[in-house]
Amino acid sequence: MDDGAPVTVSYYLDGGNQSTGDYKTLTLAAVAGTDFQWHHFDDRWISNLAKHDAPFVHATDVVALEDEFSDWSKLRAHALLTDASDIIVEYMPRPREQWFHGILPITVTIHLADFRRALEVKRGLKTPEMVATSECVGLCLRWGKEWLRRDRFQFVFDRNERFYGHAKDRWQNKKSRRDDQIWKDVINMKESDMRSVPGLQAADLIAWSINAKHAYGIQFDWQRKLLRAHGEGQEYRYDRLIHPEESMLERINSWGLPPRRRYR
Repeated sequence: MDDGAPVTVSYYLDGGNQSTGDYKTLTLAAVAGTDFQWHHFDDRWISNLAKHDAPFVHATDVVALEDEFSDWSKLRAHALLTDASDIIVEYMPRPREQWFHGILPITVTIHLADFRRALEVKRGLKTPEMVATSECVGLCLRWGKEWLRRDRFQFVFDRNERFYGHAKDRWQNKKSRRDDQIWKDVINMKESDMRSVPGLQAADLIAWSINAKHAYGIQFDWQRKLLRAHGEGQEYRYDRLIHPEESMLERINSWGLPPRRRYR
């Protein structure tokens, strides 16, 4: 790793499940890497799509054989997901402690029943999406600063999800940037269509695997392999949710961030 080079760390973030309905968990997954690492990963990912004659990887649709995958067989679908999972695992660092050698999945999972219970005690939690975004982005920035020793970061979110707005509010808010200087190192934050971005497809597959584990158990060999390789996941259950850092909640309230949908 050349510490003298102006390297940008790029994070691709995609969420799994909604905070409403009958879902058990909501997960925000980020996959981090340098431009050099993403260049090689993207090439492999795109070659795999061509191998399977697949337009992209969207785990929910592939597993359920819906939309673009409605005429696929289960065998073909799981062959695609097996190869996609193998690529993610292959490009992760070995050993895991030397994270700068590969892309790194970072995930935050909120247990929704626990969140609803905790919200009765801690109204400052606001929404599961806000907690997931704040914690996941914070983990991303700490990893980039402490382990990679970098100070140029960009975040790419899957579009049309509720996570991006929370991160953008923090990034653009003057009081937030003054209180937490690390936001000044974020050079770009945007949304993209996951269907054309391999990093977002990888994040989607990881988030789906975690949520499906909590809902149904581990069902597939490729899912088990992916979850075994991913060791940076954070889970938020009731005991953790009711003990937030009070000073941080007060600071967030003092920033005057734009109001967003209330969680019930």
